[in-house]
Amino acid sequence: MEKEYTFINAKNNKFMHKILVVDDIPINVLLLKRILEKASYEVYTAQNGEEALEVMKRENISLVLLDIGMPILDGLGVLDVKKQELSIKNIPVIMVSAFSERNIIEESLQKGANAYIKKPIDKQELMLEMGKILHIN
Repeated sequence: MEKEYTFINAKNNKFMHKILVVDDIPINVLLLKRILEKASYEVYTAQNGEEALEVMKRENISLVLLDIGMPILDGLGVLDVKKQELSIKNIPVIMVSAFSERNIIEESLQKGANAYIKKPIDKQELMLEMGKILHIN
């Protein structure tokens, strides 16, 4: 069995969580990456759903921030595939999307997303949702 390593963040003595940001728009990725790195998270990125699934399988990801509208495999497709893959099915996901239609939000949650945040991102809302999921005070 592969050994898991946990990084300790010396700044605040919390576990260093690995966050995967998945979005096909580079400025969105950059914005989230800066917010997360400033909060002392280790950040991985992917530009589409297929890349996201590869990273989830390869790295010990703590949480995924997942856009819906992407090429190759969209966010809802990632949720479908993820729940079929034993090694990654329990990784929590926060959908981060410009879609604000109630049916899309509900579908995301039904497919296994833990939360849904609408773009433009409110940093406080993001940190609050992440804290709940990652059990950070």
